Amino acid sequence: GGWLYRSVERAQSYEGLMALGTSEAPLAERRAQVEALVRRMPEESAFHSLRAQLCLESARRGDSPEVYRREAVLSARQMWDSAVRARGLASAPIEEQCANPELFALRITYADTLAGAGDMDESLSVYATLLRIDPPGIPGAARALLFNNAAYSMLTGPQAARDAHKALSLAQDCVRLTPEASRTASYLDTLAVAYLMTGNREQALAVSRRALAMADTAELPDLLANFDRIRNARP
Repeated sequence: GGWLYRSVERAQSYEGLMALGTSEAPLAERRAQVEALVRRMPEESAFHSLRAQLCLESARRGDSPEVYRREAVLSARQMWDSAVRARGLASAPIEEQCANPELFALRITYADTLAGAGDMDESLSVYATLLRIDPPGIPGAARALLFNNAAYSMLTGPQAARDAHKALSLAQDCVRLTPEASRTASYLDTLAVAYLMTGNREQALAVSRRALAMADTAELPDLLANFDRIRNARP
């Protein structure tokens, strides 16, 4: 009886989560709904992950940004802690935790949330750990995502932590790992910026044009800004 009840409740909660992902409801309403899901099932890492995303969205809109950045980081930590507990790995070393493909992907999400909240030093530290571990058995798509996101952080993070040549190598590896049909405009955009910052403006322009050609509407403003930056850079 209890197991069945929890299973039904979990299924209903996930239905609510999926609905929130496509909802056009106001942000505050969606935030309240996901916080209700977190209270009902605090052990579900997916709910903490969505709450972190909504907090970052609130911060970007200027809605108490410092508060929501802190809340996003807190939710990301809760996401990670609940995920490792659910797999019986709470006391395991990070190498063992991240050998699990699902936890590897969640660790990237954790680092991305830290970056979105402005904690670039800690985000870069998490990326560096994942790059060092690079466990076998991780799907190519997850490794490509890590390479892209780590490269972008190395290009845009604190000046002392920037490493354009390492970022270029990672961005190239990302594109090589990704089949042409699955490549995203953002991966090519990261590669274009890396080429620019390592002094190869012509290659940066060529790759940036390819990124623009495949971009969707939501991506265009950022990609156009980078294209203009590359085009206007001194040869």
